[in-house]
Amino acid sequence: MESKFKPDSRPGEVSFYMEAAFVIVIAVSLLLVKGLGILNFDDAWWDITVFIFIAGIAGLIFGLYAIYRKKDRTPAVLISTLVGAAAVLYIIFHSLFVSG
Repeated sequence: MESKFKPDSRPGEVSFYMEAAFVIVIAVSLLLVKGLGILNFDDAWWDITVFIFIAGIAGLIFGLYAIYRKKDRTPAVLISTLVGAAAVLYIIFHSLFVSG
């Protein structure tokens, strides 16, 4: 039995690549702020970077569509859907508990 990681459907692929872009942009942003100290969270670039969360939400929607309509249950689609759900939960909890 062959283990398959790659998505079987086109919506699954879109979900996987959107979530991969989301994770890469957020990781690079955090590296530039926390790791290297080059940028600051108070700078204007962070406001633009936050728009990558739209890709996270879209990846979640495409992932759910791939799972429920296309019956694509490959690990790549499941992981990307979990990452998208984590992004949505972050947005919700950050909005509820941010002070300012």
